[in-house]
Amino acid sequence: MLNGGTVSGTLPSFVTNTYTLPTPTREGYVFAGWYDNPEFTGEPITHIVSTDTGDKTFYAKWEPEIVPETITVNHPTQLKRYEEYQLTWSMTPDNITDPSVEFFSSNPEVATISPTKGLITAVSNGTTTITVKVYANRAIDYSFELTVYSPSHFVASYETDSFVSING
Repeated sequence: MLNGGTVSGTLPSFVTNTYTLPTPTREGYVFAGWYDNPEFTGEPITHIVSTDTGDKTFYAKWEPEIVPETITVNHPTQLKRYEEYQLTWSMTPDNITDPSVEFFSSNPEVATISPTKGLITAVSNGTTTITVKVYANRAIDYSFELTVYSPSHFVASYETDSFVSING
């Protein structure tokens, strides 16, 4: 009993070895296991073995998917060339089902970013847009502009009230 879900492919009518039960999908829900009763008591069933006999009915248990509503990203607006920066981020609510994010740079010649960890490496002078894609709720994807620059190596001034005379 899929309880509103779907399974791709066909299910076997008999099992000669071990058959792993498929993972169904249902929009807005997360699959929580197959059970042999509609009350979902006991342990989830993951497979059927050839020694199992008789007709089997399994019930799909579903839990509502909890999607992120907001994302907060701590990020710089500028980095010195060759500098690295580790992004930090949080999403609400705290108990979201899928916290997966992926990071992209619009100009990797200026700054690269690791796709899953959010580590930025400034490569050369210029501007790039860093995007955080939130796969469970693309409406809250987050982008910011980052400028990479080369700092002036010496900033100095010389002031004196004296002078040096050579051969004078």
